[in-house]
Amino acid sequence: MGILYHSQKVKPIGAVKVLDSSSSSKYKDEHGKFRALFNDGYNRVSLLQQFSRTKQPFYVAVNHFKSKGRPCETEVEDDLQGHCNLERTNAVLALVDFINRKTEEGIPVLITGDLNSYSQEDPLLVLAQAGFENLNAVASIDAGDKPFFSYSYQGYLGNLDHVLANSAMLPYVRSIDSWHINSVEDSLLDYHTESNGQNYPSVDHYAEPDAYRSSDHDPLVIGIEF
Repeated sequence: MGILYHSQKVKPIGAVKVLDSSSSSKYKDEHGKFRALFNDGYNRVSLLQQFSRTKQPFYVAVNHFKSKGRPCETEVEDDLQGHCNLERTNAVLALVDFINRKTEEGIPVLITGDLNSYSQEDPLLVLAQAGFENLNAVASIDAGDKPFFSYSYQGYLGNLDHVLANSAMLPYVRSIDSWHINSVEDSLLDYHTESNGQNYPSVDHYAEPDAYRSSDHDPLVIGIEF
């Protein structure tokens, strides 16, 4: 995980804060053992960084939660939200607690990333209950052709990538949209050489050093005015 930023636009304040299994809040399982809510064996670590823009401080939390593709040990049977929904939900609970512990009250916060959950699934509903609004669903924000999509899988379009804002950040958000440079591009242009039908990873005759098919999901573009 990482955060790229324009040093002439924003200034980082302090060191990045890392949410992993060691810094996560705990819960007691059915055997009475305390376990970390945030399992970095499944989820990539989350980063929380404070920035300043025109003397206005704000936080950005960057996340990549466990995918739906492969089962977890904590699998729940007949869960229609895909594999590992409990792990993603626990990660969100840990993230909300981490933000509450590491940020100051009243400072704007953005939660971003590939949350691997749809907007009406448990992880996003937990974030909504915690006071974070999904920018794709805020009527006052210019969202282009919404609801937008950020990925394509076997011909189906969906949105697993989200940006959410707390009440302090929401007044500064002007727009959100998805930049379709990846999901609608042919997989032959993929940055994964193995996906191009080659049996070796060293040579890629298709991908170009440009923005297109630089990932499998589309980036989201948020307009903010302080």
